[in-house]
Amino acid sequence: DPEARSLSTTASSSASNPSSLSVNLEPFLAQLPHNIHDNAASNNSNSYTIGAVDENPADAVNGAPAPNPTAGQQQNPNQAFIQVTKAVLPSLPFILLLALKFLYDHKVGLLLFVCLWLLFAKCNEGVTKLISRSRAPVVNLAASSGASHRRQAACLCLVCLATVLLVIYLFKEQSLWLSLICLPPNLQTYGFWSLLFTVTVADMLLKFVVMSIKLSAVCLLSDRLSCVSLTRIYLIVERFYQLYRQFVPIGVWYVTLVSGGGADSSRIYTSLLVIAYAIFKVHSLYTSAIPLVKILANLIQTPTLFGNNTAQSSTKSSDTGGCSDSNECPICRELMRGPVRLACQHAFCLDCLLRWLAQSRTCPMCRQAVAPPVDGQDALAWLDGSTTSGLQIY
Repeated sequence: DPEARSLSTTASSSASNPSSLSVNLEPFLAQLPHNIHDNAASNNSNSYTIGAVDENPADAVNGAPAPNPTAGQQQNPNQAFIQVTKAVLPSLPFILLLALKFLYDHKVGLLLFVCLWLLFAKCNEGVTKLISRSRAPVVNLAASSGASHRRQAACLCLVCLATVLLVIYLFKEQSLWLSLICLPPNLQTYGFWSLLFTVTVADMLLKFVVMSIKLSAVCLLSDRLSCVSLTRIYLIVERFYQLYRQFVPIGVWYVTLVSGGGADSSRIYTSLLVIAYAIFKVHSLYTSAIPLVKILANLIQTPTLFGNNTAQSSTKSSDTGGCSDSNECPICRELMRGPVRLACQHAFCLDCLLRWLAQSRTCPMCRQAVAPPVDGQDALAWLDGSTTSGLQIY
């Protein structure tokens, strides 16, 4: 049959070239009815390639455009969030019940922490204001004003000490005061929440003790020492507190890690945990001890915390901002008391410079950044007498 031979010839040629497998339908279209043959011939194509993709899918089904699988995602970009929300909504009442149960079980600890934190924020603000007022020049401070500042500092100091004593009295059965001297208190069980409560409250109480020391310095030494010496005291007290607070959680962490270890395998596991905690703790202690050592060494070598001491005879008019009197401070316009020359070669009274740096950490004349040689990162952060607000958990 000629038609069979034609079909076999087409199939053999297509097999030799698989990329374009086609079938010649012209002999079969000739045997179809006339109207169907005309419609097929109007497509201007006598062969159809198997496996080819139609370049115009819009004519595939009744001229309608093919659906785009990403259209829904483009129209609703928050579909994933909506699905997650729908999945969580049925569990929301149960989560709320667990939260209410947690608040009820730990109501005393949470209430105590909130009260201590709010009181600390208020007292810390009061300490910085009192220290800033005590740095005012003596000629601008009346005797009654100085006595008023000392009375305010004394009252605030009593509030801080009373807070510490009150918390210790409320938890006298647990011997919470032991945590202030790096010992674990007498708790019934040592778990995560007892650990978190103990170290948090102990650190908050230490903050009140540190503020009491600073306020005592304002009350007793503000009229005897210059603001330079008082600033040294504030920095040393703050750095010593930041080092000491690293030792406070050690006892509680140790008891928590080793509690409940009965079998040999549990003892080995708890021993590994204690060793890992000790390694991490040594690094933390080292980073806290270095600034304190630098401050103490700097105080022994030089009497200032930043800049260089300079004699009044060595000050020049260029150092004082071009004043007519070479010994005149450009800030207070008076004779320099303890002149200090910064790295930018501008000289000022040390008291005036301390008051200036408490508000701005730049040179008053050229606005160059002033960083003390003791610690170039955060030594200036404690010039105002403030206490760090971070919590020591580990």
